[in-house]
Amino acid sequence: MFNFRLRGCFKNSDDISPYEVLYKNGKLYGDRKLVQALKAEVKDISDAIAVISAMRLLCTEGKIWGNYPEWRNT
Repeated sequence: MFNFRLRGCFKNSDDISPYEVLYKNGKLYGDRKLVQALKAEVKDISDAIAVISAMRLLCTEGKIWGNYPEWRNT
């Protein structure tokens, strides 16, 4: 099973709050709002590739900043 951890921060108006999400054994753990946002984007949460694609989509929309340059909204 593919596992990953993503760290970064939400941008809520002027406040930047840290988050951490862990995908392990087909489940997402971490910030409730972020997990809900990812689940809304992914029909089969056990598909790790789809989860990562959803993260990139959310980052493209400027909602999430990740550790990787292609996920960073600048």
